[in-house]
Amino acid sequence: MHFDVDHAELVRALKVAAGTCSRRPTLPVLGGVKIEAAGWGRPVTITTTDLELTSTTRLDSSLVVDTGAVVVPLRELAATLKGRQPKGTLARLELDQEAGLLRMHAGGLHAALHVNALEDYPTLRGEVSEGEVRVTSDLGLLGTWARRVLPATSGDEARPVLTAVQVKRDQGTLTATATDSYRLHTYQTEQLDDSAFCFLLPARALTLVKQAIALYKATEGGAWWHGTGTDTHGTGEVRVQVGPSMFWARAIEGEFPSTWERLIPTMTGDVPTIDVTDGAAAAAAIVASFGREPIILEASGATIAASCKRQDIGKVEAELPGLKLAGYTPFTPTSFKPLYLRELLAAVDHGTMQLRDSLKPALVTDGNGFRGLIMPVRIP
Repeated sequence: MHFDVDHAELVRALKVAAGTCSRRPTLPVLGGVKIEAAGWGRPVTITTTDLELTSTTRLDSSLVVDTGAVVVPLRELAATLKGRQPKGTLARLELDQEAGLLRMHAGGLHAALHVNALEDYPTLRGEVSEGEVRVTSDLGLLGTWARRVLPATSGDEARPVLTAVQVKRDQGTLTATATDSYRLHTYQTEQLDDSAFCFLLPARALTLVKQAIALYKATEGGAWWHGTGTDTHGTGEVRVQVGPSMFWARAIEGEFPSTWERLIPTMTGDVPTIDVTDGAAAAAAIVASFGREPIILEASGATIAASCKRQDIGKVEAELPGLKLAGYTPFTPTSFKPLYLRELLAAVDHGTMQLRDSLKPALVTDGNGFRGLIMPVRIP
């Protein structure tokens, strides 16, 4: 194997590959990256997997001199190439079969890495499965899910269905929903497609897709699902393309709470309402002013004031720009976890927050498909 490739493109691709490379592999070869030059005139590909998530990235600038494949430790390869190189620098990678080394040259860089046994690397299936169903061809929608729905997923591995985003299409409506039992974020869009499906997309996979979109500034791609399912849960595999990268994720098995829609209250009558005029500004003020102690929201004239008691500096009070009281309906001071409130407000550019009382969930909507619930907390 012997090929040349743009140094910066290779470094970018390795950043993507790091997300699906096993960090504490039971099999040492899973800590490696597979580099494959399959043929002249075809781009080199790099692949990593932890057997749950897999990514493959094309190196479109690659020029293959000799075909072949090799597996090398990802961490060592990335560390070797990390040094800054002048723009346009080519990296040359060449396999020395007899010595068992991958030799690299890039600008003034000269290095050699020991390779892993290629035959030990798991056999991964091809890129496309028959019977795949298109989820969306809009990368912007996937980015929206990552920003607005993903924060409500749980980190509790004992409840795996809550560590995922439920993606469901039914009667032309595509809905992404996440909950950790203390809050719920859901985003709904209309699609002119009659096919129905439901699966649980691992939160980690959506996080990696979000990072790849930002890294490549990608606008082309999409998501597909292949599997079987019911109207509440399904099994199978999700494939997501982001520019030159392709991700595969195994859908989490299990049934997402099917009663979540019933939790969203129907607000009737004169309900105290806060206008969210700039959710990002309010979220930033929470980060700047408060720690981990519960935040108490209360009306201060037409503005919304927040306060908390911190052991290190005592009571902290601040106004939250981006929030204002709608009308003149007062509300009982209500307390929330600062992280949950911050992430909920950051998911809303403009909308409303409706409060029933200090012990019932608050409802945040933007009138454009997003709804969020957050449970208050008790203050001793």
